Amino acid sequence: MKIVAYFATVCFVSLVTGEDCPHNNATSDCSHMVCAAGFHKECIRNVCTCSVNHACATKSDCVGITDIKCLREWHCVDARCLCYGDIGG
Repeated sequence: MKIVAYFATVCFVSLVTGEDCPHNNATSDCSHMVCAAGFHKECIRNVCTCSVNHACATKSDCVGITDIKCLREWHCVDARCLCYGDIGG
């Protein structure tokens, strides 16, 4: 039983410390990120991301944005285009 409790504790600590944006505060938690012009830092599901004010229904709506480039990968989350990871350009 002690082994199970120890394992659960280790898993919980790993989960909490593994979050990119643990306090849900993009200003302090995402200081390691650089967003290009037109983007702003945001915490989405405890992950730092650069987001834009473009609406989307699918990922292809975001890939078609020509005035702003995402050097990582576009995602459509909650009907908004998000670029996960550091970006530039």
